[in-house]
Amino acid sequence: IAANAPILCLIMYGIVTLLIARLAYKRRIKPKPVKLELLFCPYCGARLPRGALYCPYCGRRIQYY
Repeated sequence: IAANAPILCLIMYGIVTLLIARLAYKRRIKPKPVKLELLFCPYCGARLPRGALYCPYCGRRIQYY
């Protein structure tokens, strides 16, 4: 048993390391999704109201990517 002690220590170290990594992965903070908002019409440059689907000045459809 004494001859296998270093090998057993390495195996235990590996198991503990994997368990800690798994816990850290599960507890990681998930970033909140960022909403892309256009503040100005890309066609005429007019200021857009929040969430506008069409520009109120030139009438072009606003596409959010």
